[in-house]
Amino acid sequence: MATTTINTTAAQDQRLSSAFGILLGLTNGGGAPRGATQTEIKQQVINYLTGVVLQVERQQAQLAITDTPFTPT
Repeated sequence: MATTTINTTAAQDQRLSSAFGILLGLTNGGGAPRGATQTEIKQQVINYLTGVVLQVERQQAQLAITDTPFTPT
């Protein structure tokens, strides 16, 4: 499988960490919000991409369905 790399600056890293921490509802031991780790961000991105692919594939499968007449007697 191909590898996708996303390059970010230190400032962007901080913003990503904060944003994903909020998105995931992460807190430290005292209950205060915390930033997401690189591993947590990577997993969330993988989950998002997987969801997009599955959603599009389901939509395409639904569009390919043809109605067959059903006429019981």
